[in-house]
Amino acid sequence: MDKYRRIGLDIVRVIAIIFVLSVNFFAHTKYYTTSLSGKSMYIQTFIRTL
Repeated sequence: MDKYRRIGLDIVRVIAIIFVLSVNFFAHTKYYTTSLSGKSMYIQTFIRTL
């Protein structure tokens, strides 16, 4: 193993993976075609915005 490994690149990769999974999750749950109504949709919109 390289003892001079930069942890920052690993953190960026993990965040990128989480973003890709979240976009695919919202695409397959019909989030983009559902109207914004109800507490659940507001929570999902908040999470998506993050």
